[in-house]
Amino acid sequence: MTATLITLLVIGFQGAPSKPVLIGDLAKYDKQTVTVVGKVDKYQERVAKSSQKPYTVFDLNDGKHNVHVYLKGRPGTKVKNGDKVKVTGVYTKEKTVGSQTFKNEIDASSDKVKTNGVKPVK
Repeated sequence: MTATLITLLVIGFQGAPSKPVLIGDLAKYDKQTVTVVGKVDKYQERVAKSSQKPYTVFDLNDGKHNVHVYLKGRPGTKVKNGDKVKVTGVYTKEKTVGSQTFKNEIDASSDKVKTNGVKPVK
C-alpha cells in the first residue's frame, strides 16, 4: 500500500510536461496542465449573458489536429486568426458546466499569468 501511495503522489505532482505536447497527444493528459503550440482559428471575444463577464474562445490547430481553447477575460496580448501562439492551461477530454458539455478543451484561464496562458510564438 505504501508503494502505491508513493507512486500516486509522484504521478500527481509531475505537473505540466516540460515542453509543449502535440495537440494529437492531448488525450493522454486529461485534467492536467499542458502547453501546446498552434495557429489560432475561429477567434471570438464574447460576454457571458448571465454574468456579463468577458471571455474568449478559439480553436488551436497544429496542421493535423484541433483543440478548443477557453479563457476568462481577454488575452494579455493581441491575438487574431492565423497567429501562432503557445497556450498553457488545463486540458479536459470532456466536462459539463450547467447543462452544457464541452469536449477537447484547454482552459487557459487557469494559468496565473498576465497573458492568461496565451503567448505569441515567432
